[in-house]
Amino acid sequence: MKGKYNRWVGLACLAAVLFTSCEMKNELWGKDPGEVMTENEGKLDFTLKVEAPDWQSSATRSARTDEVPDANDFGIVISNSQSLPEVSFATYADYLQHSPYKLPVGTYYVEAVYGSGAFVSRTPYYQAVDTVEVASRQIVPTTATAVLRSALFDFALSDQFLAAVTDDYCIIVTSTATGSVMTLTKDEAASLYIRPESGYIVTVKATDKATGQPVVSEIELGEQEVKQQTIFEVAVDIEEMKPDTIPDVKPDPTPDPTPDPDPKPDPEPEPDPKPSNGSFQITVDVTVNGVPVTITVPSIGSGNTGGSTDPGTGGGSGTGGSDSAITFTGDAVNSDLVVNVPAGIQKLEVTIDSPLLSKSELESVGLTDQFDLAAPGQYADKLSALGFPVNIGGKTSVTFNISSFVPLLGALGHGTSQFILKVTDMKGATATKTLTVTV
Repeated sequence: MKGKYNRWVGLACLAAVLFTSCEMKNELWGKDPGEVMTENEGKLDFTLKVEAPDWQSSATRSARTDEVPDANDFGIVISNSQSLPEVSFATYADYLQHSPYKLPVGTYYVEAVYGSGAFVSRTPYYQAVDTVEVASRQIVPTTATAVLRSALFDFALSDQFLAAVTDDYCIIVTSTATGSVMTLTKDEAASLYIRPESGYIVTVKATDKATGQPVVSEIELGEQEVKQQTIFEVAVDIEEMKPDTIPDVKPDPTPDPTPDPDPKPDPEPEPDPKPSNGSFQITVDVTVNGVPVTITVPSIGSGNTGGSTDPGTGGGSGTGGSDSAITFTGDAVNSDLVVNVPAGIQKLEVTIDSPLLSKSELESVGLTDQFDLAAPGQYADKLSALGFPVNIGGKTSVTFNISSFVPLLGALGHGTSQFILKVTDMKGATATKTLTVTV
């Protein structure tokens, strides 16, 4: 009976930390009009604006008409002078409910982000970063403007190309920096957003209607060519193959008047050369902001009508390597846990396996036993309160400590709990670490 009572008390303590944290935050956030700040406190009054992109108008299109994202949809992270997250909000609209936000006096970095930050994506990536000094007993206003950090691939497929190929054609864009891949097929929008700090390979794969054979072409952009708010208009067309040139046939020299008494049969004729797989070549021409440019053609690329050109089968395939290994340092309880992900975090999934906290008990206090720290959704505030970093998609390193969670487990009883971390990077490589807490 006493054990059940202690367990009930422990759950109540956990609920108090998570639910009454809202009331505690109201005090912290200064919602009480009569609240007085101490000498070691100030308030941050952050305003976010969003700037429409300057697509530097191309010759064939005066401007890009994509809708600019609403400022209220941006995620907000406030980090301290050591670049460690102090608090985060799923959206700017959530932040405004708590503004001005009270913080200890010091230097802070405010980051606003829209989009995943992946190197190849169907959605744009906007970002604003601001540095602010929170002063004693002052409300410090600061304004940051989010701008588009992406460039754009805009594909135009000619009528001749569409008439010559079957409907299973595709366009594959691969980041040479991370190996991340995105594929466009017939029924998908013909645009992709890409990030600077990488080169890109564009592969066009199709099947020739006339021969039923594959036809492939590739081009490659160097990193220096990719700048934010740049439109790469990619024209995909075909060029008919020219018939093979037939060599002139010279007459045989004068025959030997003395015939061979034992003539040998004529050798079997050599087979005709294998015909080209396709009746045409795919051409890929690129215009950057209205100016035609010369693009690198890889050795396996443009006009190649045979063989494999599947991107991602060489280096940068997402299988990891010494230059992209995911590493863990520390245990998050006795010391900070540092997770290094050179290729950028796509997912950081956590599974709680604890005899002290069942899934239903976690749900009763607004948590769950499985969540993704890169996209925690409704759990973001509660996980942040427990020491977990949140909204970390795209980051190459995160540091956190959940030692404040241990006393709450101790209040629930005795046992060993495991926090199983699975990291997936932008290349698709994965690594797992188990944090063990015994109370």
